[in-house]
Amino acid sequence: MKSWKVEDNYKLKKNKEYWDKDNVALKGIDYSVIKDEQTALNLYNNDKVDTTELSSQNVNSNKDKEGFDTNLESATYYIQINTQTNKDLQNKDLRAAIAQAIDKKAYVNNNLNDGSAPIDTFTPKEVFTNDEKQDYNKLVNPPYSYDVKKAQASLEKAKKDLGKDKINIEFLTFDQDNAKRDAEYFKEQVEKHLPGVTMSIKQQPNKQKIALTKKGDYDVALTGWGPDYPDPMTFLDLFLSETTKGETGYNNPKYDKIINDGKTTLLKDPDKRWDELANAEEMLLEDAMVIPLYQKGKARLTKKEVNGRIIHYVGTKEYKHVKLDR
Repeated sequence: MKSWKVEDNYKLKKNKEYWDKDNVALKGIDYSVIKDEQTALNLYNNDKVDTTELSSQNVNSNKDKEGFDTNLESATYYIQINTQTNKDLQNKDLRAAIAQAIDKKAYVNNNLNDGSAPIDTFTPKEVFTNDEKQDYNKLVNPPYSYDVKKAQASLEKAKKDLGKDKINIEFLTFDQDNAKRDAEYFKEQVEKHLPGVTMSIKQQPNKQKIALTKKGDYDVALTGWGPDYPDPMTFLDLFLSETTKGETGYNNPKYDKIINDGKTTLLKDPDKRWDELANAEEMLLEDAMVIPLYQKGKARLTKKEVNGRIIHYVGTKEYKHVKLDR
């Protein structure tokens, strides 16, 4: 790190002590922190920066340009359910109804439009692979997907069990404009497809939103997670009873046993471990404590002179082999 100005820019320089320094072409990298994506795009168009990420609003007008590309990342976003504040959400059929009421494909295409992909699993696709390059995600058979008829059938069961026709749910999310737009889409889908269910939106700044989620002061919340290490456990142990105590109210001893075994006894049999972890994920999804929405994507523009950049699913971007042909 050569220099760092908080919320302005930071500069990296080539490490002369690096063992393979002769194969590093760049002398340094200058990062500019630009909060407004339109400003960043203007800088790119005026040749002030070599690459920039695009907001969903700017994708259509730039997708045919040279240097446009998208890639899936390793984070998934989902609706997290809390069964402690709103007792109606203790009803599994109600949770299942919500899980089947949202058209994720339309949401990804129309709201995000950035290379993100709809997903019905908690863990991301093409991120966790074994020595044979098999994708863990393919072992998981998600119990719910977008299906209005099934959603409404689950809702009728829930109404009968709860003894009521009107259900109110508060949706907690971040305070950015795009978060509001996304929340309004989920609200529209739920209220349109689940008659009698009303969803209100509560927006909070990032710090407060996270604090409310941590202490379980919410009904349902938009949440995202990305891996800390290349194993599905980095997602699945989030919902151990001891981990989610006070945050979601989720408590499933069978799930706990598989996850704990996955950290200990199952390590000696990797294939069986993956099968068991997939079973645990299906259990979590069946309980509808998380409602997967999408796997995050990124859209960007990069100058044709920039070659050799590698983007990993897990970890940082790799610039070791980048060359500027100019």
